[in-house]
Amino acid sequence: MRRAVRLALLAPIALGAGCVSYLQPGAPTPIPALASRATADGGRLRVDARGALVHAPAAGDLRGVFGLDLAAEAEQVVVRGVEPPPARADAGAPEPGAGGPAEVQAPEGPRPGDVVVLAQARRLPPPAAGAPDAAVAALEGTLDPDAALPLTGQAGVAPRAPADLRGFAVGLDDLVLRLVVRRAGALLAVAARARPPEPLPVVPWDREAEARLGFTLARVDAWPPGRRPADAGPADLLVVAVEAGSVAARAGLRPLDLLRGGPRSALELLRTDAADLRAALEDDPALREKVLARIEPLTAVGPGGAAREVALELPPPAAEWGFPLLVGRERTGWRTRFGLGPFDLLFHASSEARYDALADDVVVARRWSLLTLLQVVWQEGPGRAGLQVRLDPLVDAARGAYLEARLGAGAE
Repeated sequence: MRRAVRLALLAPIALGAGCVSYLQPGAPTPIPALASRATADGGRLRVDARGALVHAPAAGDLRGVFGLDLAAEAEQVVVRGVEPPPARADAGAPEPGAGGPAEVQAPEGPRPGDVVVLAQARRLPPPAAGAPDAAVAALEGTLDPDAALPLTGQAGVAPRAPADLRGFAVGLDDLVLRLVVRRAGALLAVAARARPPEPLPVVPWDREAEARLGFTLARVDAWPPGRRPADAGPADLLVVAVEAGSVAARAGLRPLDLLRGGPRSALELLRTDAADLRAALEDDPALREKVLARIEPLTAVGPGGAAREVALELPPPAAEWGFPLLVGRERTGWRTRFGLGPFDLLFHASSEARYDALADDVVVARRWSLLTLLQVVWQEGPGRAGLQVRLDPLVDAARGAYLEARLGAGAE
């Protein structure tokens, strides 16, 4: 019933409105980060599912993954030190009155001096914010030294050197290392959870210029030397995010690319405070040639180490003008529209840059419409050659898709 009422209300709009009715303002989505980048300390930089830049320790780094400093003594693995786990960003104080006699205690974990007898890895979901790690605590306890070692499930590893345990230190955020250790004559089961990746602060390069170009840059000199990309210089900038369809995306920049910065970098000409210099260069071709001869081309280095030159130019500011029901035009960094008549009924022309995940490239979709009946649609980009010319009565394909999307809004 509700769908029928919605259809009755939207049908006149869909039938009478022109092409502008389904050209929604929207916002560009970020291009996914498909790779990670090596750091000076052997770890990896990556962009997580929330779009945050994080540092993950290197595979096999027991100290970085579990906070354990192990040493070999007389063909035994001894815990030499334990680093306290970092405070969780979402952790909070337990609610008053919660817990009581049945409250779960925090895991004890390994201690310096423990002798590792057996090790096993488990995958257990992390606890809720502010709650003790009940899943890890359940793996711990005192064992009977005369009984068989009660490690259920997959067989464990009896290490003779720390290298025997490096295979457990992999990039899994829900990994738990369970150890059977000897401590003061007793046999205990203890556990250590893998540390979450370390978020890195993103100190912007130039917020206004970044917004116009459609990317987010981070200054690598704001991080400790070990957290910086292995091939980065002190003045370089790391691309953290790229908006699909933006100027930066069309120039070929991708997340975790490294831009060579410095006083002579072409990137300095794009700064907001360089507007007067850009205007002077446009007015004086001779000065422009001299300046360009003294600066270094903008170079981007991918996560794999391949370097390439990048051409970036600031787009004109977003603009929208027109006269109601007669003519309208809008232009942003990734889309344009021009229309004549009410709701673009007489004529409509638009273009929009979109990211193609399969081709890892940006395609530009263009569309012309005359009287909303004659439709000309084509795309420009790799593998996108082709032209469609259609005669659509009243409800064309694009407006029909818009109507269907509006009808389905909020449906379960």
